[in-house]
Amino acid sequence: MVSRAINEKMLELFGECFVAKSNFKLEYFDGERGIIRCSLEALEKVMLAITLLDSIGNLRVLPLTVGVSGTINSCKRKYVGGVSDAHSADGIRSGDNCIQPGRETFSS
Repeated sequence: MVSRAINEKMLELFGECFVAKSNFKLEYFDGERGIIRCSLEALEKVMLAITLLDSIGNLRVLPLTVGVSGTINSCKRKYVGGVSDAHSADGIRSGDNCIQPGRETFSS
């Protein structure tokens, strides 16, 4: 649901071409924090879409970007407390975001 909500917000704000070129992927989500991967060129718009996200399903959320990093591993170390399994996941809860350019990070 989280990934779908972000994709829908990006589609609403920037259109299909941007979504296709953004290479957006929710790499990890534990229910509170997550890691998003996207192209460096799409970083600012992906961060904007996440910031403007106010609900996922029926749950009100207030996403916060914690930081941006160059690699998934450094993002995990710096912002998600050394998460060892960064695999695709989907869930709903509010929390922090970590956006990383090229390999972005997010928590909802």
